[in-house]
Amino acid sequence: MRIESLKHAWALHRHAVIPAIVALALCIPGITQGALATDTAWYTAISFQAFRGLFNGDFNGLWSLSGVADQPYFNKPPLAFWLNGLPLVAMGPTILASRIGSVLACILCVLAAARLGRLLVGRAVGLSAGLVLALTWEFIRHSHAFSLDLWMTLFLTLAACSVVAAHAAGSARHIAVSGIWLGLALLVKPLVPLLAVPLLGAWLCTVGRARWIGWLPVAVVVSIAVAAPWHASMWLQHGEAFTSQYFGREIIDRAAAGPVADFNKGSASPLYYLGILFQAYWPWLVTFAFAIVAMVRREGTPHVRSALFLSLCWCAGWLLLLSIFPDKRPRYLLVTYPVAAVASAAFLCRLAPVLVRAAWLRLCRWALPLTAVLALAIAIAPVRLHRPEPSQWPALYAWLLEQGSPPVFAGGFAPQRSAQVFLGTGAWPIPTRTVGGQSLAKPLAGSLIIYHRRDGLAPGPAESIVFSAGDLSVTRLDAEVWMPILSPDTGE
Repeated sequence: MRIESLKHAWALHRHAVIPAIVALALCIPGITQGALATDTAWYTAISFQAFRGLFNGDFNGLWSLSGVADQPYFNKPPLAFWLNGLPLVAMGPTILASRIGSVLACILCVLAAARLGRLLVGRAVGLSAGLVLALTWEFIRHSHAFSLDLWMTLFLTLAACSVVAAHAAGSARHIAVSGIWLGLALLVKPLVPLLAVPLLGAWLCTVGRARWIGWLPVAVVVSIAVAAPWHASMWLQHGEAFTSQYFGREIIDRAAAGPVADFNKGSASPLYYLGILFQAYWPWLVTFAFAIVAMVRREGTPHVRSALFLSLCWCAGWLLLLSIFPDKRPRYLLVTYPVAAVASAAFLCRLAPVLVRAAWLRLCRWALPLTAVLALAIAIAPVRLHRPEPSQWPALYAWLLEQGSPPVFAGGFAPQRSAQVFLGTGAWPIPTRTVGGQSLAKPLAGSLIIYHRRDGLAPGPAESIVFSAGDLSVTRLDAEVWMPILSPDTGE
């Protein structure tokens, strides 16, 4: 009887379990390679010190995050830091611990894509949608970073599942449930998740549910109710300091700023994201294109066409919105991949030529053993998926230890670099400026000051260099007045 129950459970859930295992297998190779750097270092430090404070009895430190040292961190809401924080507490701030949360988010996104495909067309398309997403390297590779976008993508995909479930059940009230997922997404990134609401509204119109549009404002109200307690408490505790950073510099200023072009070459172009898709979204760019052509030609069943309409509304809408926003980064496209996978799955299972469909279904049956072989080959091959940590950082940590771990001031030093020092030594450089640029502590004569070549400031005339390695330098201030020199970023 138990065997029959297991067989029944496998038949019901294999469309989700198989893609999840495939995604896990592809996330594992190289997971301990590389170094904690840039945003991953900063987010890891924020999450680690929040939970470390919790175990020391500082409950407010988990609710109201700290960024550099004890400065409040108002850039992002806390949910992703909470979700990624427990492995860091259990294992320490290691590379593996910092990535476990993102691996989990990635696998859950694959499960959500499988659910979306099943709700729209059936289990075969659900299985295929999960596998397409699990085999999208441009998506999977972000599991090796401390990623906020993966968690936001998960919650938005689940919001889409709720709206689709309402359509499948013929009950508009289920749309209100999507507000819970939207609210959780709002606790990962500010305001951006609400852009999904008009896209879901457009899809409802295409499937003949235009009269249900009125339920979407209800979902928005639910989402605000979910996200409001944290936002309200931050405003009550910190007032203008919170609102000016969170809504001002993080949303309004970034929306009005010019393109961020230091490591995003071509981001000034409105075709930036199309360029990424043409470079990295293979072979699924082809299957997605064929699926949309089939939709235009009105091929397939109504269920298949509704799946393709959702993929088109969602992906075209996000692509347009992201292209308008001046700050462009490849990770912002993550939100499109789970729903795009449904279009490719619908094409491969229902619309492709017979030989292509047969080959794809055979691949689905052999997905687990083939993925195991591929993952094993990647794991044992003498190849690095991530560059090792630059030698300048261990050299800095060793030098500071030799000096007796003295306090150092952050001169030209971005928060991400300060986080690297914290993770490497256990102590933050003393910040000299707030995130908003206001002056804080000023070094006095004899103080040590740390700089990075690309972070805007260089040592002034009254400083002597006492350590130098790569882009890093440490100086000793020889005078009472600190006068660093402005130094524009010259790039790599």
